Amino acid sequence: MKAIPSLIGFLALAVFTALTGCGPRQDDWPSAPLPQNAVAILTHGDEAQPEQDRATSAILRKAFPNATSLVANQLAASGPILRREGTVLVVPRVRELSPETWRSLALYLSRGGRALFWGLDPTHAPGDTTCTLLRPASEFFSFTTRNLRGLPAGTLSSAQPIRMQSPFPRPTGNSGVATASQRWIPLAEARDAAGAIQGWPASLWIEASTQAPLRAWGWIGWDADPAFARAQQALLQTAASRLYQRQFLIHAGLDRFALEANEPIHISAQFAATPAGSGPWRIVAEMENEQRVVTRRIAETISLNASATLVTTSLFFGAASRRADQPQRMTLRVALANPETGEIIDETRQPLRLRPENPSARAVGEDRIGARGSTFILGRRPSARLGARLVSHAATPHQNALDPDVFNLDLLRADLTRFRDAGINSLTVAYTSIAQAPQLRILLDELRNNQLAILLELPALSPWKPNESLAKEQLEALRLAPNSRIFAISPGPIAPPQNGEQNERLNAAWAHWIREQYGSPEHAQALLNADVQTFSPASLWDKNAGLSTELQLAARRFLNDFIARHYRACRNLLLASGWTGLFTAPSATTLDPAAGAWQLDFLSLDGAALDPTDPNRTAFFTAYARAVSGSKPILWFDVSATIPYPPTPDTLRTQAEQLDAQLRALVRTHAAGVILDRIVGGPLDADGLDRGLIRPDGAWRPSGDTLRARAQDWRHESLTIPPWRGREVDIGNAPGGLPELWTREKETAGPEATDELRAIGWDRLSSETPLLNLAGGPVQPPEPLQFFNAQWQLASSFETEATLQAPLREPLQMDVLNTGLSRWTASVTGNVGSVWISAVRNGFRPLLLPLRETAPGATAHLTWTPSDAGSWTLRPLIYPSTLFGEPLRVEVLDALKP
Repeated sequence: MKAIPSLIGFLALAVFTALTGCGPRQDDWPSAPLPQNAVAILTHGDEAQPEQDRATSAILRKAFPNATSLVANQLAASGPILRREGTVLVVPRVRELSPETWRSLALYLSRGGRALFWGLDPTHAPGDTTCTLLRPASEFFSFTTRNLRGLPAGTLSSAQPIRMQSPFPRPTGNSGVATASQRWIPLAEARDAAGAIQGWPASLWIEASTQAPLRAWGWIGWDADPAFARAQQALLQTAASRLYQRQFLIHAGLDRFALEANEPIHISAQFAATPAGSGPWRIVAEMENEQRVVTRRIAETISLNASATLVTTSLFFGAASRRADQPQRMTLRVALANPETGEIIDETRQPLRLRPENPSARAVGEDRIGARGSTFILGRRPSARLGARLVSHAATPHQNALDPDVFNLDLLRADLTRFRDAGINSLTVAYTSIAQAPQLRILLDELRNNQLAILLELPALSPWKPNESLAKEQLEALRLAPNSRIFAISPGPIAPPQNGEQNERLNAAWAHWIREQYGSPEHAQALLNADVQTFSPASLWDKNAGLSTELQLAARRFLNDFIARHYRACRNLLLASGWTGLFTAPSATTLDPAAGAWQLDFLSLDGAALDPTDPNRTAFFTAYARAVSGSKPILWFDVSATIPYPPTPDTLRTQAEQLDAQLRALVRTHAAGVILDRIVGGPLDADGLDRGLIRPDGAWRPSGDTLRARAQDWRHESLTIPPWRGREVDIGNAPGGLPELWTREKETAGPEATDELRAIGWDRLSSETPLLNLAGGPVQPPEPLQFFNAQWQLASSFETEATLQAPLREPLQMDVLNTGLSRWTASVTGNVGSVWISAVRNGFRPLLLPLRETAPGATAHLTWTPSDAGSWTLRPLIYPSTLFGEPLRVEVLDALKP
């Protein structure tokens, strides 16, 4: 970003140094001293103070001996004192604040005042005046610690645990993302004995706007304690001095956390100019290596010729250095300084990874994850996938953990360590924008150290609104190597079509499919007894749509074909991008795991369908998915046990019981693995629901202990699927999909719910299979058939029609996939029920091209040498005359167009 032209009076020439080993950087910047009368302390007007309040007063007097006292109920009348330039209002005993006091405080902050809140269990400010960091108990968490870092005198170590509270982590402004207008500044952090972060009991919050004064406040979540009076005094003084300085970086750094060799480094910085128009200021950027040696430094001095509350500038730091084969860890430090005294006013630190030009090859002994039969394999060994979704922490639940403004490498490493310790070997990560690619590459590096692999979700492959160019760009940005640690790619969870734009694509595909399968809308309307031209397939997700059985079955067949062709296009795109790993897609998108199953390497079932009180339902869904996919691995994803936040002992026990029941059912039914919704606890939405198995401070909940126990069960459970013992279900007679099928079957399932099942008609020879329409009645061609379907395997895009161009009198190689239930009888002249390929050119009799016997899910290879130019249509045919499946348009040319 460039500096604001209308605000910059002059820019000093940048001092750029690119010499390795410029010397060690200076010590951490000190807290600014507080002048006399810089602090006002809010009192509650108590005549007699209890012991706790006396301790609070004693610590405050020691920390701020010259502070002015203000009585809470007189806060609104204390304007002259609070308007004094630089005053910081210290607010102790926050749990006792009244609504009236909160309203006065909110007005004070909105006018640019500074406040430092102190104490546990802050009350909820009324109305819209809630202060970030001091939300109700659903927005912060309690913990105990013995180690506190960040104090001016060093680290506090205690023999006894200390109770503290912390906000959930928020963006710290170190990414240089221009959209950031808020910044969280941790001042102290608690860590456990292993060094993992537990929480942040002291931090500041900054809100910047061009339309209003800068808002800033802090919170120390630690009650007064005479035993730690000196540490608390130090925290109070540090936080108050930071607020008093009134100058803050809002964001500073790079919009990425990984750099390629020779990549230009453009640093962005924005700071609050308070009071407006003052200055000048100096922006200093330094690059440090792992030994904290400064290898590059650049500085810029800025003055303003007009008042401004926010100033934005950018610095060019040259190009990233070249590395041979190993990444290099660096730290980018951007500081706001006084150019006259050199005093550091504020700074941000951003960890960076310099990528090598030639990444090292796959590590020796590092096996690839694949699928064999109904199991995953690691190398040649069966290996269940036990995983979790990597998500942003609770303060930003709807942001991607890889977004530059919320990416936190320390928290990422802590999470990966917890995953590994729980026995987890896989993660699910959503990759939604190019801006996430550098952070994703860092994640891939970190995964190797923790023996983890990724199932990568690309929402750009959504069937409702695919973005082919974005998906290609995202894959190119990753520059995937053979050791990328990504074992599968998926479109990720996809809700039913939500808006007109998504429905438009579906409706257009429906109109095309009707003409393709029924010949004309009029013929389809006569067979389905419904107005197919006004019908929208989105009605399938509407339980109150009142669809007829015939229309519902036709719409489900359309959806299955639409999804299967879409997944074919996805596979083609991935192959063209160099991807050779596994491909899967969620079942919840389509109402039926059968949709597109033959295009997937394994099936992903939505964990929302799990019911801990009905393990037979879990068993049936797993067995059904295996049945319709030809016994491919079944992976359940987003499995969770939700409880309110903050939890109670009872809800934690319930969560553990529910998760245990779900995992036991999955192990018992030989599922190939499970991906949990999330691991780290905290409120997810406004309703405060929590799915985490670990407390926000990193301690395991009872449900987390359950997970670790079940992980051991999965390792010891045989992944060999028991043989089929004759159990069948009528898949074709379930218009409502899998839920309806279970409703009908559960009355008679009994203990056999865990047995393997097959669809009626599965693998029966086509010559022995009756020709029936989707509703089980006599066929009135053209219309789709109940037991027969087919799809062409060709290099297609996300278009709805399969087309080819071919040269005249040259062999054309094609593959057709059997996506139905019946096994195709090999083409034999005169054999009724055998399957051929009909090749038709307008005005001529069809040619019949032979096929070999082809099982469900198998591909038949076809070689055809066209003898006549023109437009041909190839389509599977059940001898003697019934066409089915997807047609293929072939334009035969005398010479291929250039």
